[in-house]
Amino acid sequence: MEYSSQPQGVCPKNMSFEINEGIISDIKFVGGCPGNLMGISLLAEGRPALEVAKTLKGVKCGQRKSSCPNELAKAITRAMKEAKGPAAPKTAKSAKAPKSSQAPEPKLAKEAKSPKGAKTPKAKAKSQIAGQGSGK
Repeated sequence: MEYSSQPQGVCPKNMSFEINEGIISDIKFVGGCPGNLMGISLLAEGRPALEVAKTLKGVKCGQRKSSCPNELAKAITRAMKEAKGPAAPKTAKSAKAPKSSQAPEPKLAKEAKSPKGAKTPKAKAKSQIAGQGSGK
């Protein structure tokens, strides 16, 4: 299921992600520090959502009370509470780790594919992040 959140007290204006069977994927940020947010996405995607939230919870950014990782942790926690019901998501202990040791590339925005000279996923992500600016 896809979730969207407006973080408080940090640079990104919006963040979204999907949680399916307790695993987080498709993490996107609008605004903020492109390299750091790409790093967060790469490290978190494909992992158990509760594990990611637990790891990122409480991280601060300088003198601010919160940070992009902490706001993502809060949004994941809210999404997991919202999703509880007859088919509750897997917990960090019961979820299987991804088969690949490399996390999937974050999807920051959809870009039209050109049949000739199509960009690799990593090149797409870099070009999409470069166009976002600082969001401050």
